[in-house]
Amino acid sequence: MILEAVNSIHQINGEINETDKKLKEASAEFVSILVGMIFKKMEESIPRSDLLKETNEEKWFKEMLIDEYSKSAARDNFSQLTDMVYNSLKGSSSKTMSTSLKKDMLKLNSNPYSRFYSRREK
Repeated sequence: MILEAVNSIHQINGEINETDKKLKEASAEFVSILVGMIFKKMEESIPRSDLLKETNEEKWFKEMLIDEYSKSAARDNFSQLTDMVYNSLKGSSSKTMSTSLKKDMLKLNSNPYSRFYSRREK
């Protein structure tokens, strides 16, 4: 009886760990897509000349390169954002939020223009 209970607890823990792992991967992929969209918009903002036409192969290569850059950036440089997305999806972001931040958010939600009034008073 006790052995069965211990085995079921280990099985549940394994499922939770697997779910957490998948959630972390999904969070990293979401941040990668977000960063990729930003990189693509940045690349589109570069002025182009009609002197040299860009081939379909070059367009395809740039898209693949931007995707790889975004994956690398999400993994290496945006790990805090990935953690924030993970915590938000997991439901623990409200637990980790500081009380002063919660109070400030409540103030702003009650009156969206309160931050402008507080600047005038100072």
